[in-house]
Formats: sequence, C-alpha cells, structure tokens
Amino acid sequence: MALCQINPISMDRFTWISRENTLVTEISDLGPNAFSQIWDDACDVGLAIRSPKTGTVVVFSCVEDIRHPTTLDFFGWLLRPIPGSPLRVRDLKVKIYND
Repeated sequence: MALCQINPISMDRFTWISRENTLVTEISDLGPNAFSQIWDDACDVGLAIRSPKTGTVVVFSCVEDIRHPTTLDFFGWLLRPIPGSPLRVRDLKVKIYND
C-alpha cells in the first residue's frame, strides 16, 4: 500500500477553530478536485494540506459524513490525519461543509 501523489491545498483556504482543534472550510473554496484517492490499492479519499509557514504537508482521510442529528440531512465531511502522521497533528480535524 503506497500513498498516491496528492496536490496539497494551502492551509490559507481554511479557518482555524482553536477551541475545537479544527480546520473548517466550504467545498467550493477548495476548487473542483478537492478530494483525491489516498492509497494506490484502496478507495479511501481525502486531501493534503500544506502549511504556508513550515511547508509541512499532512494528508487527511474522510472518516465520516457530517449530518443533521435529527433529519440526517447531509452537511459535509469530517477528515482526520492518516496513520503515520506526525504526533503534533494526530488530534487535528478538518470539516468541509457542502455549500
């Protein structure tokens, strides 16, 4: 299992919510091809985010849909760092809302 080549998105396209340790954006802010296949032998999708300060790239995988708790209407995606990510980002979340 090898990591696919993913073009990273700048962290500047996200809003940082520090109390939730979460990066947030809307899917339309990421362009037409925001999600990519992560592994060459699996169908997992996600994206890579590059820090403009350090140049560090972290790959995130879609782990669940974000839905309204009672109507179950679809709102977006929750992503988490892939296994093997640096310790300092393992608790980081990314929420992408479907606008």
